[in-house]
Amino acid sequence: MSGAGYSLARIGHPLEVPRLRVFNKIDHVGDADEQAEMAAALHEKYPDCIVMSARRPDEVSKLRQRIVAFFQKDLVEAELFLPWSAQQLRKDIYASCEVIDERADEDGAFFRLRGEAGTIEVLREQFAEAG
Repeated sequence: MSGAGYSLARIGHPLEVPRLRVFNKIDHVGDADEQAEMAAALHEKYPDCIVMSARRPDEVSKLRQRIVAFFQKDLVEAELFLPWSAQQLRKDIYASCEVIDERADEDGAFFRLRGEAGTIEVLREQFAEAG
């Protein structure tokens, strides 16, 4: 064990910390063939790693997509109804979730949200009390 894993173990932190392993600066490794060889070796040792160069916009874009997917994998989608009489709670929706869609009728607003399951459940309870 080495590096961050060792440091975490020493302070009693669990070793199963989610991580995304990124190897940047592949453009500093020889020519295209040597870069491909190095990337293959890294992927063999670390199957889920990202090998990239920050100087290549397409690779930066792919990294961004992986980071977003990494943090959104545990999020859930839900629809919540907020009556017009409780619109002061609207700020709580935007502060804690991503609003995917919003529509309204004569009784209030419907929000399609993406967020952590616990957060959405708390909002659902607050809205039920307010309505």
